[in-house]
Amino acid sequence: MSSKRPYHEPMPFHMIVDQMRRGSFGALDPHIVTVFLENVVKRSVGRDVVLTDGRVGEIVYLNPHDIETPLIRIGDEYIDLSKRTELNIREISI
Repeated sequence: MSSKRPYHEPMPFHMIVDQMRRGSFGALDPHIVTVFLENVVKRSVGRDVVLTDGRVGEIVYLNPHDIETPLIRIGDEYIDLSKRTELNIREISI
């Protein structure tokens, strides 16, 4: 889903999460999806991300109420994705 393939371009991270949450990839067990996403996001602290506006930053803190909207540092600026709803994570570095 997040890799370029001959038959499709990579999907942005926020769209993958949304589709997994909605079960769009078949009959996904909601418990397994939740555990999977929690583990992916928890391992993302300290990693670089590309936001939907093209800026590159680093995940510095997870929002305990919504781990999919972390605090991002870009230089000296901090962006709280729970408050900046027009921004999403397009890509997380591996």
